[in-house]
Amino acid sequence: MLDGIVSKYKNLSLTRKIFFPIITVFVFVFFLESGYSLYFRRTVRTDFVEEAVFVLINALTVAFVTQTVIRNTILKRITYMVEAAGAITKGDLNQTVDTEPYDEMGRLAEAFNYMSAKVKRRLEAAEQLSCVDGLTGLYNHRYFQQSMTEALGSARNSKCLSLLFIDIDNFKNYNDTFGHQKGDQVLIKMADIFRGNIPPGAILARYGGEEFAIALPLSLIEAKDIAETIRKHTEDYRFFGCNDLPNHCLTISIGVAAYPEHAVNKSDLIKLADTALYHAKQTGKNRVAVSYSVLDELRDTLSQDELQLINSVKPMVTLINAKDNYTYSHTEMVIRFSEMIGKEMNLSDQDLKILKYGAFLHDIGKIKVSAEILNKIEPLSKGDWEAIKSHPEAGREIITPIGILAGTIPIIYYHHEKYDGSGYPDGLKGYEIPLLARIVTVADAFSAMLSERPFQHRKNPRAAITELKSAAGSQFDPHIVQSFESALNALVIQKAPVN
Repeated sequence: MLDGIVSKYKNLSLTRKIFFPIITVFVFVFFLESGYSLYFRRTVRTDFVEEAVFVLINALTVAFVTQTVIRNTILKRITYMVEAAGAITKGDLNQTVDTEPYDEMGRLAEAFNYMSAKVKRRLEAAEQLSCVDGLTGLYNHRYFQQSMTEALGSARNSKCLSLLFIDIDNFKNYNDTFGHQKGDQVLIKMADIFRGNIPPGAILARYGGEEFAIALPLSLIEAKDIAETIRKHTEDYRFFGCNDLPNHCLTISIGVAAYPEHAVNKSDLIKLADTALYHAKQTGKNRVAVSYSVLDELRDTLSQDELQLINSVKPMVTLINAKDNYTYSHTEMVIRFSEMIGKEMNLSDQDLKILKYGAFLHDIGKIKVSAEILNKIEPLSKGDWEAIKSHPEAGREIITPIGILAGTIPIIYYHHEKYDGSGYPDGLKGYEIPLLARIVTVADAFSAMLSERPFQHRKNPRAAITELKSAAGSQFDPHIVQSFESALNALVIQKAPVN
């Protein structure tokens, strides 16, 4: 029973904890005095009742006054502190408590405010550290991802957002030659160059390693100009050890993609800017490359339904680029080489257009092949090989519903046929294979030989054309190989930007 009383007392509010002891003391004193009077003075009963009522009234009055004073001078201010503390825990770090009057409770409120301000400063410092790269002082990858979501939200109104991905060329070699401390100084100076050439409102981040990202609230044309300015300033700056570097300068490559021209969501925009950067690196470095798709040339000739179908295809190609480590540069080179052959063979403008689209889409069926198989280093198993061989059929199934791209289907389906009939999927031979498919077969093989693959070292252009000639009549159409060699020779192969 006593434990129950104690437990209930502990749960009482402070005013009640004060109120009840006062009443208890008064009542105890009253009964003590009354007992003394009855025993020693033999006070009459009426005197006892009057005195009891008087003592009880006094006890209640004192208790009420004491409770009111405590509530107004102490409890209200404590309640404010509790409410402020609750608001702070919910993220409102601007909470303070009035320190007037400056008594004991005022000093307690002052200590609370000091503690609240200190917590705010420490949380802000921690938030800053979590968003900023410690070396360059730029935003980090985490903050950039968050900011891009907000920037795209704003761009839906302004219809204007461009993204630059920047990579320092040959930076590993620089670090290996001069040491990581000099490499860090390069990164810090690069950050300064970027800061000095971007407009207010831009988001500048160190994306990782020697790669940077800049989101610009500008049009594609304006973003390209800024990218070129940054590239030129970097090329002109005399970094430590420049005299020992190729071309006596340190350079950068930049990939550019824009909303809504190239992509309408964050992940696609980032992928396309990164892919354009990869293209800039693969085609000579020290240059600005804009995200490009030959399918963009169709935009003005399509109905709304056809445009939606085209837009459904482009992310697939982007995804294949992400799955296959070499597909992007390969695809772009196949387009370029196919066009060279087509022009050398005097194809019509319409056939050249279909040839370019088919070259762009020739590997689209790889969307159904796993990245593990596409990038496998060890020899392919029979099951792996069957999966690879299925991609022409998968590509045909994907493109068939898009009527305006019907002309590309023979290229997509037959580009792995061989001139002697030993290819796949149908084992066609010689002129049974559609002409445009035979052209892409040659361009595809030449591009593959120029690319570093897990199972094959890259060849120089002369060695690659020699290999094409050795397989003419078996794997390749001899006439197409000859036309390609003529086109390459016209460009002066030893200086052509294909290595």
